[in-house]
Amino acid sequence: MSEIQLSLERSLEGVALSVFAFLSILVCFPPLLWHSRNKNFPAVCLTVWLIVQNIFNFINPLVWPTDDIPSWWDGRGYCDIQAKLITGAGVGIAGPLACIFRSLAKVLDTEHATIMPSKGEKRRALAFDISFCVIIPAFVMAIHYIVQERRYFIYAIVGCMPSYISSWPSIVVNHMWAPLVLTVAVVYAVIVVYRLIRYKREFNYIISVSSSTNKSRFMRLFILSMVLLLGSYPVQIYVLFFNITGFGPLLPFSWLKCTGQNGKYRKYRWGVKYSSIVRFMYCWIFVSLSLALEKMPLSCIDRFSSNLALDDSFLVFNILILWALGTALLGAKADPLEAGQE
Repeated sequence: MSEIQLSLERSLEGVALSVFAFLSILVCFPPLLWHSRNKNFPAVCLTVWLIVQNIFNFINPLVWPTDDIPSWWDGRGYCDIQAKLITGAGVGIAGPLACIFRSLAKVLDTEHATIMPSKGEKRRALAFDISFCVIIPAFVMAIHYIVQERRYFIYAIVGCMPSYISSWPSIVVNHMWAPLVLTVAVVYAVIVVYRLIRYKREFNYIISVSSSTNKSRFMRLFILSMVLLLGSYPVQIYVLFFNITGFGPLLPFSWLKCTGQNGKYRKYRWGVKYSSIVRFMYCWIFVSLSLALEKMPLSCIDRFSSNLALDDSFLVFNILILWALGTALLGAKADPLEAGQE
């Protein structure tokens, strides 16, 4: 592929990423306000994570739009913050989904139904929400230092990325957390679907006696969370598999290697090998998940709850996911253009 073609593709993707990221930020605010009014802490955390990641997706293509590495800003300070936030973003989205599905499963739990939850139940629910929405993401970001080989990476268009040593502790310390927490969300989602089918005729009555939700709010949370779960779980499984196998055999762990180089950073051109995987995993997936929120808190969910019909927002979401995954898989086989620069 010629340099002109690469430059054109890079420019088009940079513009597209900034535009879609900006739109994603805008469409996240109505759900954020709606969930804030309803005091839904997990949903608020989920939306905030998407907004933060898309703010980076909007800014970074404007800061690093070309492959002219010598002219790049070194990103000091800004990249330190973003790299750490990215390490917690996967589990930061997975945790709220687990909390939301747990609360929905609790509503449909007829064997332990209560008109008003006790103080103990409220404390347990709050502890679960804080653990999965705040403590686990903060913990993952903190322990990233253990496997941080370099200060950070900088990719054209993508911007700042965290660095990991290619060794088994990276899997345990960081890569496994998002799939693990999403698996918890999947378990609760299966329970919700099972109870929806089992109590289909009694659904309206069960919801009517609940003090924590109503039919419209329940269906909005359920459909929104299910769309995000179906979009993120396969991706996180793929990311885990790629991190284990994509960079060759895992090396023996060396603490000196982690602590000896993490003051340095490395820059990569847009077309370097695996950069398409990076763009998919850390940029387009957040844009796609955010666009899935479009119209979700409005008429779309109300129509779904009555006749199981979704509008074009779900189609846009799937098209972006498939397109981004396709370009990532194809780009993974591309030849490297330039290894990078310290």
